[in-house]
Amino acid sequence: GETCSLQADNVAGTADSVKDCMNQCEAMASCNAFTYNTKDNGCYLYESCPELDLCEDCEAGQFLCLPEPMPAECYNYMLLDSPERNVFYMWDESPLVCDSTNPTDDMSSDWQGPGWYRFVPPAGTVIPEHRPGDFHCGTMGSGWTTDSHPTETGATKSMNVCFEAPAPQETCVNPISVEVTHCGLYYVYNLKNVPSCSSKYCGSDQK
Repeated sequence: GETCSLQADNVAGTADSVKDCMNQCEAMASCNAFTYNTKDNGCYLYESCPELDLCEDCEAGQFLCLPEPMPAECYNYMLLDSPERNVFYMWDESPLVCDSTNPTDDMSSDWQGPGWYRFVPPAGTVIPEHRPGDFHCGTMGSGWTTDSHPTETGATKSMNVCFEAPAPQETCVNPISVEVTHCGLYYVYNLKNVPSCSSKYCGSDQK
């Protein structure tokens, strides 16, 4: 099949298996794709994949060779992984925390300030496109988006994030605009401090 061009200056050495070659790529910050040649056990690592070759004895593992490298934020992000961020986690009237670095606010355990984030379990994998409902995500102001996620790999778009309020008619309070990038197998979000300390960005296992 088609793999990244087998250039001598990209060879990292040999590997015992395609998984071993993949692990070498994962351990290198600049590596975004790899090719493993089963005929000679050659392991080729790439920062980008501008040219493709046909190779019957090659495997590319789980990394996708793309004509252009992915946006930088797909490799440089922080993680949101608290189970209390998941849409199924109900606020238990414990002291409220929020996604804010304001000195007067109690900060969420996985919040590190404004920047690019990836949602990972048990927090979920995406910001939900549906209203979670009052008191979900371990807070009163549950954050969700009224927009759709980008469908094209590598694409970035703006999306509107709303926050719940404990009243039926107040489903979208203090909306803010954030960015989201489609990184192939996952999304990353450029998030801001929330507008009030009863608010958090929700995570969900599905959009």
